[in-house]
Amino acid sequence: FELVNPITTSGGVVEIKAEVFETSTGGSTGTNMFSISSNRYWESSISSGASNFTSTNIKLTEASIGTMNSIARSATLTGIYNKANTNPAIGSSITSDTLNTLGFFLFGNDSSSLSSSATLNITAFFEGLYLGSSSMTASPFNADGITSNSIADTIIIVLHDKNNFDSVYAVSGTISTSGLASLSLPSIYIGNAYYIAIKHRNSLETWTADTVVIATTTSYNFSDDALKAYGSNMVDLGSGVFGIYSGDINQDGSVDFIDYPDLDVGSINGDLGYLVTDLNGDASVDFLDYPLIDLNSINGIFLMRP
Repeated sequence: FELVNPITTSGGVVEIKAEVFETSTGGSTGTNMFSISSNRYWESSISSGASNFTSTNIKLTEASIGTMNSIARSATLTGIYNKANTNPAIGSSITSDTLNTLGFFLFGNDSSSLSSSATLNITAFFEGLYLGSSSMTASPFNADGITSNSIADTIIIVLHDKNNFDSVYAVSGTISTSGLASLSLPSIYIGNAYYIAIKHRNSLETWTADTVVIATTTSYNFSDDALKAYGSNMVDLGSGVFGIYSGDINQDGSVDFIDYPDLDVGSINGDLGYLVTDLNGDASVDFLDYPLIDLNSINGIFLMRP
């Protein structure tokens, strides 16, 4: 954290205090910002001589700036962070425009990051929805009779930093009954390597075995080898197809006794519909959902990640 071209009145000295914190601000993106860092922020304030302060530029330096191309400022810690720079990064540093107030600062990506996109193609099968022959049931259609019967379910794909493993971007989409999902990523991620995690409403979060370099078009197939998942954490569905474990109803990263209560209640009540407790996607919570969770709970299946 540096002051660049600070200007004061002729009245005297201004003392400025600056601290860095290795955590998230809890704030949100504001004007011209697409994303903000959740790993580090700087707090600055005038400790004495405030009446003598006129303006300054702020220069932030990060050892590994990655794809971040902007700095943002907020008046409050958990407030809205607006873009604070016009000039681009120089090396690992970014300098703000002239500021007449201080506050909270962090790195991020501005809205220009959305100007183009990359395509990420994922192939995966979920144990509970799997019908065999590389096909899954259409769980939303089974529940409402309206959604396309080519859609197996909704998923979330998360990119994780290769060094500290923090989440840097998440996108949701649908996966087809044939196990294919195609999602768009901002172009700022092109050329960088990330772990990719796939999340599903009642399945075990599963990470790629290693980092994947994002290109204009990137494809990753979880289903053709257990080794494609971190820790080989996949279930053998037969005929050379591997799937993502089902049964993590409460999404705590483990299939265990804590997942049973909601399933028990739903089964007793005869719940029908598109429900997280419907592990096999047939729109009914009943005895047919138990074999999946029973076996995975006995085997102590849990999330594996770096």
